[in-house]
Amino acid sequence: AEGVDMGFSKNVLSGAAVAAAFALSATVVPMATAAGNSSATGGGTTEEAGATSTFVFNAVRGKNGNVTGHLVYHVRGWPVTIMMDLDCLIVEGNTAKMSGVVTQVSEEYPGLIFVGQDATFMVEDNGQGANAGPDMFSDLFLEPGASCDDPRLGTDPFVPYLPVRGNIQVR
Repeated sequence: AEGVDMGFSKNVLSGAAVAAAFALSATVVPMATAAGNSSATGGGTTEEAGATSTFVFNAVRGKNGNVTGHLVYHVRGWPVTIMMDLDCLIVEGNTAKMSGVVTQVSEEYPGLIFVGQDATFMVEDNGQGANAGPDMFSDLFLEPGASCDDPRLGTDPFVPYLPVRGNIQVR
């Protein structure tokens, strides 16, 4: 089956859920980073599908090589929210490729967005401070077998292109 480019997600988030996810990112990633493990974490908003989308994610590679993390992605243009467990992370310079499995959606779209669907996405960390360009977020690509080691990631259209109002850190 051909993959689906999803510049959006499903599941209505409360402010408390987003705050909790940001707090989790802030506490988990620094510990892993201090140990020298690769990680990607962030959150913010971006414009897509004619509305503001909100996302928060974290992914950490443990000392044993296993990756743990989560993504919560709310696209108001549909509206839909997707929650994922992340199990793959590849850090290359200032970019991170992540993938995992959809664990919850606010509304399933059969054959497109459903619990158990594989998905992958990329982010780009463009630094900190007033002189740094905006961090970037890609669409969410949903397809069977989607993985962060897919060689298409990093090639058009599988690139981070959505400017983020927020912060992404790749280490």
